[in-house]
Amino acid sequence: EASGDTYYVAPGGNDGYGGTSWDQAKQTIQAGVDAAVNDGDEVVVSNGTYTLTGVITISKAITVRGLTGNYADVIVDGDATCKCFTINAGAVVSSLTVTNGNSDYGGGVRLNFGAISNCFIVGNRGIEGGGVFTFNGSPTGAVVRECTIVSNTASFGGGIEVYNGS
Repeated sequence: EASGDTYYVAPGGNDGYGGTSWDQAKQTIQAGVDAAVNDGDEVVVSNGTYTLTGVITISKAITVRGLTGNYADVIVDGDATCKCFTINAGAVVSSLTVTNGNSDYGGGVRLNFGAISNCFIVGNRGIEGGGVFTFNGSPTGAVVRECTIVSNTASFGGGIEVYNGS
């Protein structure tokens, strides 16, 4: 469990709000991530579909999770124009559907350091790692746990590409 502050994201929110309650929820996941300034903070994402205009980049050790724990309730849609997530800094993303992402390395998720858990990763495209791209032997670690990864396409590693540097 997160030990820091909690920030809220909802489709009817407003990125001008503080995100500290459901009444003051942010509208976009990236705005919620940006509000979470400390390691251990948590971003709780309400049910709905979040269509992206750019990648969600997480560079702090925070948790981003769907409200109910059921990945079918929160859909992150890359709109076939961008990668859905770049995860760094020991962040955890859980209980989301990641779909329709498109990027050279990790159409759905580029997992540099951190974890994804209980996610459904489907229908993403990339040159390497259509669903997920990560590095083998990363000094800081990357974890994929209890995820369903199906129907992603790539030249190398349709579901997951673990790049070993050679």
